[in-house]
Amino acid sequence: MSEEYLKSAREVIGDFLKQMRERKGLSRYNVAKRAGWERIDPVVRIENGETYNIDSLLRYLRATDIYLSLIHI
Repeated sequence: MSEEYLKSAREVIGDFLKQMRERKGLSRYNVAKRAGWERIDPVVRIENGETYNIDSLLRYLRATDIYLSLIHI
């Protein structure tokens, strides 16, 4: 996969997660605190489509109570 494709996919995911967080009335600070992070940097990276690891994404999802379904076709 090209880096351009991966960046585009991360941006789509980040936009979706930011919208969901805002709908729930959570600030970036609230999410960071719930995820056990001392700073909001991981939240910003995820929502801006920057590079992050799966553990960070899972912590973000748990902190925001957002569930993703993975379907294999």
